[in-house]
Amino acid sequence: MGGDEKLARLRERLEAETQRLKASIAEAKQLGMRLEAVLAVSRAGTFHWHAPTGAFDCDERVARLFGVESLAAMTHTHLLTGVDEEHADAMQARWRDLAERGVPLDIEVRVRGPGGAARWVGLVARSFACDERGPACIVGACAETTAIRAQLEAERSQRIADSIPQLVWLAGADGQLEYANERWLEYTGHSPERDELAAVLDAFAEEDRLRVRERWLHAVRAGRELEMEARLVARDGRPRWFLVRAVPMAGPGGVIARWAGTCTDIDAHVRAEQELRAARDARDTAIATLGHELRTPLTTMNVTLDLVRARAPAMVRECSTIERQVSRMTRMVDDMLDLARVTGGRVRLTKRPTDLGAVLNDAVEACTTPLRERMHTVVLAVDPHLIVDGDHDRLVQVFVNLVSNAAKYTPPQGHITVSAQREGGDVIAEVRDDGIGIAPELLAHLFEPFVQGTTSSERSGGLGLGLSIARSLVELHGGSIRAKSKGLHTGTTFSVRLPASAIAPVRAQRVMVDARSTPRRRVLIVDDSPEVTEMLGDLLRLEGHEVSVAHDPTSAIELAAGAQPDVALIDIRMPGMDGATLARKLHARLGAACPRLIAVSGFEPPVGDDTTPGVFERWITKPFDVHLLRALVAGPGRRRRRRASTRPKRGPQ
Repeated sequence: MGGDEKLARLRERLEAETQRLKASIAEAKQLGMRLEAVLAVSRAGTFHWHAPTGAFDCDERVARLFGVESLAAMTHTHLLTGVDEEHADAMQARWRDLAERGVPLDIEVRVRGPGGAARWVGLVARSFACDERGPACIVGACAETTAIRAQLEAERSQRIADSIPQLVWLAGADGQLEYANERWLEYTGHSPERDELAAVLDAFAEEDRLRVRERWLHAVRAGRELEMEARLVARDGRPRWFLVRAVPMAGPGGVIARWAGTCTDIDAHVRAEQELRAARDARDTAIATLGHELRTPLTTMNVTLDLVRARAPAMVRECSTIERQVSRMTRMVDDMLDLARVTGGRVRLTKRPTDLGAVLNDAVEACTTPLRERMHTVVLAVDPHLIVDGDHDRLVQVFVNLVSNAAKYTPPQGHITVSAQREGGDVIAEVRDDGIGIAPELLAHLFEPFVQGTTSSERSGGLGLGLSIARSLVELHGGSIRAKSKGLHTGTTFSVRLPASAIAPVRAQRVMVDARSTPRRRVLIVDDSPEVTEMLGDLLRLEGHEVSVAHDPTSAIELAAGAQPDVALIDIRMPGMDGATLARKLHARLGAACPRLIAVSGFEPPVGDDTTPGVFERWITKPFDVHLLRALVAGPGRRRRRRASTRPKRGPQ
């Protein structure tokens, strides 16, 4: 082959290579333009680190992302030190893997931009050989992903919100609905696009809308959490109870940016509570009615007993026996009613600074009969000036239970010690005996209702409610009670701890009335029970009073107008007209000539006694203390009406 031919072929090959090179350059140029377009659209920046010389170059986007103002000041170390502390270790470890082992870098980190504002940055980098022997060079790109991440988080949160059983919603700082999950739409049929507050309130039952609106607007104005129960109406028109909660979410500067709320279905729970409350109310009504029906015959027996004493003084033993049994029945009725009041949360305490020593003295005095019958030795060791903030009568009731239990479960000629002392900010009172003790298996259940000892020879009756009521009364005073015993035949110690008070008690002065100077009164008795009116009338006539009797409210009004009584004893529960209504009619008809009115009832006074304001001077509970009734009837002038029950002091339980 000649030289010309070789030269021609060489030219052809050179021309082909030139064309391929031009095509490659054009393709590279096109690829570069595409890359520039991608970077422009994605707002990504690029960087290059030349490892052999340590030179680093990047564009302005990278410098801005990492908070470096001058492009010339930007180095590859800013990529490592510019990330938040929680991502710094991971970033440095991944960079070493890239530089030393060529492991591709693909990471998302949080960095602090200008002004300290946090932003998310996605960073991708690869390594390549700059020369055969030198370290690898690195080229990469980074872009801000804050908005994308927020969108993903929002989508994730929405998926979670749509998957949970609660109705979830978001509202703006002004309280207008912005978002509600699928459960909200499925249950209410209201779309979150109707973001007016009125549209949201439409989902609630009509009876609850005003209450929900007021509570919600108050929470928005005050910036405080909202928690309430309300009924949401389902698509089928049936309302169900929900627990509605809303929590404010703070934005920049601590200002509330929006509200997050949930509605949790509690319909079964609420309805179960309503049924339980209705059953409890029905039980309490039945117990109260039973107590009333039992107290009426007990009142008749009490009054009759006093008549027998007056007419047959020789029947002292018989009268004492009847009195003890009536007292015992009265205590059981009172225990039953007290238990209903305690469990129903309707026990009323009249708290004032109270001398605990006086309480303990009264309790021991109330237990005199059983203590004397069993020939016990009682030691009362009480430090002076032990003041508690409490209800004197209720505290006496607590310690009467403890002392009477000690008397009942201690063999004859036993020893009982009642003591009290100050201990720090509390007062500790103890009732200690050397009686039969308490078995370990019973000790843990001693304060439960209807629990009693099992030693039949020592048992003296009762319902087993005394200690349960005592514990409830002590706890209502902010105190605690406990029992200690090493076992059977080792004695028992009951300890009551009550918060001490620094305020001195106000001591009431007792007014002694001379029976010989007792004034004679005109008395009107109004009661639908003939036995009560007959026995009570006879008793008061023996005292020298002039007695009129009415068995129904209508005749009582006419009788009061004609007889002009000084005092009227009015039963509260009567057919046709209750005693409170009768009292108001007497006030309206007789005006200043209206007698002093005393309510007599087998029921306790209403809670707060707000149903008969300014009507009755006194409310006494059957079976009443006959001596108290005598004093009230003979009392001078018109007295200020008292709110508390005047049931006689209770004896041992």
